Amino acid sequence: MSEKKGSPAHLSDLFLEEAAELLGISNKPEAVDKLPVEPPPTPAPKVLTMPLKEEAAPEEAFKAYWRMLRAFFRSGKNIQDPEWAAFPALLTPYRNRQYLNQQFPAWMADADTFEKEKVNRAFIPLHELLAQAVEAFAPNEGEARILKDNLLRLQLIIIGKLHLVDDTFKAYPVLEESLKDLVAKLAIGGGEGEAFEQDIAQLKKQLPKTGVLIPFSTHAPLHLLACYLNSHLSRERSSLRAEIHSLLIRLKDLLTVEQEKRPGAQSAEHLQSGLGFASEFLNFDELSAVLPAGGAEVMPEERLQRIEQIVATLEQADPILFNTDAILLLGHRLGSQLSLNWQKAFPHSVIEMAAEGQSCTTAMAVFDQRMEAAARLFGAFRMGKLEADNHYLPEAHSEFFAHFDWRQFTNEEMAACPPVLLLADARILMKAELDDYSRMLSSGRPIKALLLQEEEAGTATPDDTSALAFRPEPGALSIAHRNVYFFQGSAIHLDYFFHGVREAFSSFSPAILHLLVADVEKSGFLWMSAAVEGREFPGFTYDSRLGPRWGSRFDIQNNPQPDQDWPEHDLPILDEAGKEASLRLSFTYADFAAQHPGFAGQFHLVPPQFWSEDLAPLADFLTFPPEESYAKVPYIWVADSQSILQKAAVAWPVVLTCRERLDFWHYLQENAGIHSFHADIATEKARQEAEARAEAQIATLNAAHQQEVERVKEEAARQAMEQLADVLLGLEPLAGLDAIASPPAPARPAAKSPEVVVDKPAPAAEAETPSPEPQEAEEESLPLGEAWIETPLCTSCNECTETNNRIFKYNAEKQAYVADPKGGPFADIVRAAENCPARIIHPGAPADPKEPGLEELIKRAAPFN
Repeated sequence: MSEKKGSPAHLSDLFLEEAAELLGISNKPEAVDKLPVEPPPTPAPKVLTMPLKEEAAPEEAFKAYWRMLRAFFRSGKNIQDPEWAAFPALLTPYRNRQYLNQQFPAWMADADTFEKEKVNRAFIPLHELLAQAVEAFAPNEGEARILKDNLLRLQLIIIGKLHLVDDTFKAYPVLEESLKDLVAKLAIGGGEGEAFEQDIAQLKKQLPKTGVLIPFSTHAPLHLLACYLNSHLSRERSSLRAEIHSLLIRLKDLLTVEQEKRPGAQSAEHLQSGLGFASEFLNFDELSAVLPAGGAEVMPEERLQRIEQIVATLEQADPILFNTDAILLLGHRLGSQLSLNWQKAFPHSVIEMAAEGQSCTTAMAVFDQRMEAAARLFGAFRMGKLEADNHYLPEAHSEFFAHFDWRQFTNEEMAACPPVLLLADARILMKAELDDYSRMLSSGRPIKALLLQEEEAGTATPDDTSALAFRPEPGALSIAHRNVYFFQGSAIHLDYFFHGVREAFSSFSPAILHLLVADVEKSGFLWMSAAVEGREFPGFTYDSRLGPRWGSRFDIQNNPQPDQDWPEHDLPILDEAGKEASLRLSFTYADFAAQHPGFAGQFHLVPPQFWSEDLAPLADFLTFPPEESYAKVPYIWVADSQSILQKAAVAWPVVLTCRERLDFWHYLQENAGIHSFHADIATEKARQEAEARAEAQIATLNAAHQQEVERVKEEAARQAMEQLADVLLGLEPLAGLDAIASPPAPARPAAKSPEVVVDKPAPAAEAETPSPEPQEAEEESLPLGEAWIETPLCTSCNECTETNNRIFKYNAEKQAYVADPKGGPFADIVRAAENCPARIIHPGAPADPKEPGLEELIKRAAPFN
């Protein structure tokens, strides 16, 4: 999702509740004059309603209809009137409505900005520019209240002046005039009026005096590109131009000094040419006669000629570099498709037209020609610096400069060169010049290309069966060459496009800008938003400079819900009873296609009396395994002309395209590290290994516990037998048995002396040989005591401490023990014993005999005591 107050560049932004204030505001010029003092509340779009419930059709009619529906689904041959009046449900609330697009107008720096204002920002939407300017002098909430309350009105006034004008404008005059209009329209008098005018004056001081405004138009991206080329190259070239100028002065001074050493330098004619201003005071013939003959060492002729050649080359810097912003090469038919005055839009660029099928080869030829001239210039520049410092060594440097070309350019030198920019129709290029396109990228030439994807070009229609196959994606093909920069986005997200332009022209490698454009007079904004939302044209960047790790080069975050297959949204509706409700809907490629008239025959409205469980939401249908989808028919929600929701069955050709688009989206997701197959495999493997280690640890602990229990049992039995033997042999009394059983069983004659056993064997035998029942009774009568834990066997699972952290605590080794057996109810102790995976908690006896449900708790505790 985009920021709350950002541009609704995706449909996700339109669905935000906060975006409602941006909708329904007319941005036509005539509407500006009719604005009331307070902007009226935006009328809410009509809420969609569910159709009334109808009884199911008779069985025979139902079966017959479904036979036709399944035939439509598989064949794509509609069984209805081909007139398609429905519209995708998620788009319907925004159909035929005006929007205040927060991306436009946009302020952009021009060549004067960096020279006169020394600012670092190069691009910012107008609403942000105004807000930041006001914030600079009125940061507190109560300051400049009237101005802050009317920033939206000011923005509308500016939009009204620029509405659908396909050009750029000097920013400050438009802003200044709009501020005057705002003051006149509000006509605030008294003290508030004076304060308001003072705030307007402060705002003028904060606004940039340079830069241009780019309104929302069909060619807005091209205007942005032209402004960037001019301002970017002006900044990049300023220091280089100064260096070349300074070097020329040094080299010319060097040549002048050398000329003074040559024969004839003392002649009257030569002296007069240099000192002609003093001809009234000097006799040049006499001066020449008294000057001594030259004796200084002269420069070798070879070096002199080399410096003269360097100077001659550097003097051509302006026509080679500085007088040209770019070389624009227009692909076949593009110049006629776009109604743009190219020379006016790019006044400082060279415009050339490429022949049909020759766009890429022509671009490479033009690049080689231009770079050859630039290599001569930069070679002369480097040689000149060596000569000026007398560091040029012919035997070391001559061979290098003889083979010097653009591949040896520094980033600064390449940035100063007029870029070769190919503008082409993406569809035509992929069909007619695929081999040449690949050759251009693999050559490594840093040619820049702007590939325009027009409104109809990327849309698969039933009549074009090739479009239903897997498309040749410019992005995938470009990325396959690895050493490229690739950007894909839509024209409505202008700040994202600016970022792509900036990165493309700073890259010392081939750079491709793949841009979705549309006619703004034909709901281009909504159409382009739906294209991005429905994964028809996902935005992403690939930058080979970001590092050697493949995944680090990708970014797909400029998409709605990039971690999902399809974006999901809650659509407010009214149910059959007229009550407010909502539908959770996925926006798929089919939703995007349903707004296009060419797809009318690929959708069929299913009457409610024929709805059944075999109608499956398209997003779910795409996830079904084959055996589950045989009898299913996918559908999407649409709204008819009465704003009634309907289920529209989707034909098989559109389903295939959905799968193809989803496949490409998964390709981008995996490259960007989202739902990566290898990462998922590694995660599952790590989980299984962790579970295996935990199970092995538990098994080891259980075995150790069992061994300890057996050892304790054996030790107790041994001690008991030893003590019993001692008693029987008269060695010592049976005192030790008190530790084993307390109190002693009344049937056991422990107090009798050995003599009684000897003198009266029969009674003694009866007394000393109790029946098994009394022994069992003795064992059952053993007291349970307080709760306890076999602490060494604790696995630190947190079950007991989370149940009651007053009764159970961890020791220093993070193993549980009973800290306070009376710290809570006996029920908590029993529950902890039941939840303990190691089964090492022994509840003992309840501390409170009055605790409710004690009888049941004692039964539950018995297995653990």
